[in-house]
Parts: sequence; structure tokens; C-alpha cells
Amino acid sequence: MVFSFLIYLMMIRTISLYVFLTLLLLSAINCKNETFSPPSVNSLLPQKQNVVMAVDTTLTSEIIDNLLKPVYDTMNMKPLEEMDEEIQLSRSDIKRFVIGREKFAALVIENQYPFAGASTGHCDLFIFRFNGKNWETADFMIEAGSGGMYGNSGSLHRFTVIGKKTVCFALSGGQTHMGTLYYDDLVIFSQNKLKKACTVTTEYSYGDWDDNSDGTRFCYNVQYAFLPSEKAVYDLQLVKRSCLKEDKDQILDKIVVPFDNKDSMFKIPQAFEDNLP
Repeated sequence: MVFSFLIYLMMIRTISLYVFLTLLLLSAINCKNETFSPPSVNSLLPQKQNVVMAVDTTLTSEIIDNLLKPVYDTMNMKPLEEMDEEIQLSRSDIKRFVIGREKFAALVIENQYPFAGASTGHCDLFIFRFNGKNWETADFMIEAGSGGMYGNSGSLHRFTVIGKKTVCFALSGGQTHMGTLYYDDLVIFSQNKLKKACTVTTEYSYGDWDDNSDGTRFCYNVQYAFLPSEKAVYDLQLVKRSCLKEDKDQILDKIVVPFDNKDSMFKIPQAFEDNLP
């Protein structure tokens, strides 16, 4: 019986030792997990950041001078040999526009000719494109339109978006000779090219303006507008109205002219075109 008791005591001591060692091991594991870990090498390095740099799209006078120089340095600025005066150049306000994701700017150069009778001035048209870094010339057209009597250059009258990828510039001019004739030359910019689309007579008058006279008299004006649509180039609407005293504002004719994609122009009917004698 004594021998059985001794075995029992030894078993209790063995179990107690096993429990003690187990608790000691668990305590060591917990201490290791709570030990402070130094930061990794990567955490000490500066984190990479995406920085977007602002692009300067300013179109300064100096930039414009450099873009125009190759063109006007080769032009004869004294068109009349008998006169010493040169053509006077002046600039319109810059017109900015966007086609797709490309940024453009338009500039009209007015060419004022020396005063000399029936000589006419004209307007040149330049389109500049921003290529992501610098401004460059996309296209230009010398004598794009406009002009008038006594060297008058005319001017940029209207700038209109006439399609998702097309803009139109209206250059106004006119003449007076036994009557009046005013017109807008319409120049479009599409697919990085300038093209003359048509000339719209905006006002025409001729004849004796004495109300008591039996002389032949004509007077009308034409209002035009582009009709927004899903077309690549909008249709052009023309409304012809009388400007005579007896039937002022009476509609004489009205038409919608589609853009001719083959010839890249609006084909204006003869009924809307007149010339001074």
C-alpha cells in the first residue's frame, strides 16, 4: 500500500511539472508577440506621390510674333508702286476653342491698304494649335475674305461652332457704288484645315432713293443662322427681307442650304446673290 501511495505522489509531481512548463512556454510566446518591432526598410523611404504639373497654355504677343514672322517676312507690304505707304496690319482679339481634346486659338490679321480709290483690303486668318508643350500654326489663309472700298480691311464679325468638329469664321466687308453691298465671307475650320465655304450677301441696295422718283430701287437684307443638328456640319438658313419703306421687313425668300461635303462648301442660290453695277 505504501508503494501505491508513492506512485500516486510521483504522478501528481509529474502533472504539476508539466502544467508549470506549459504555462512558462505560453508566457514566453506572449512576451515575444508584444515586443516592439522596428519599422521596415520600405517604411523609412519617402512614399512616391503622383504630381500633376500645370501646363502653361498662355498665347503671348511674343509667341504670336514668332508664329507670324515666317509668313509676313516674305510678303510685299507695298502693293502700289506709285505710293510709298505700306499695308497696315492689325490684329483681332484671339478666339479660343476646343475640338475633341485639342486646344486651338484663332487670330484675324486685318490688312488695311493705302487709301487709293477702289483698292480693297482684306483679312488673313490664322489657326494656332497647342501640341501639349508649345503653340504651333495649324493652318492659315491669306486673303481669307472681307475687304472693301478705299483699302478697308473688313473685320471678324462672328465666330460660331457649327458642328462637333467644325467652327466657322464670318469676315465682314462691303462696298458702296451707286448703292451698297455688304457681305460675310464664311471660312470654316475642320480636320485641321481652313476652307472657304461661301459668301453671304447681308445687305444690298441700288437705285434712286427719292420717294417721289420713278427710278428703279432695290433694297433687301439677309439674315443667316446655322441650324444645330447631328450632322457633321450644320445646315445654313437664309432669310431674305425687304428694306424698302413701303414693305419693310417683308420676307422675300427663305431657304435652308445643306453643306456640300464633296466640295466642302455651302452652295448659295443665285436669288441670294447680287453685285453692284
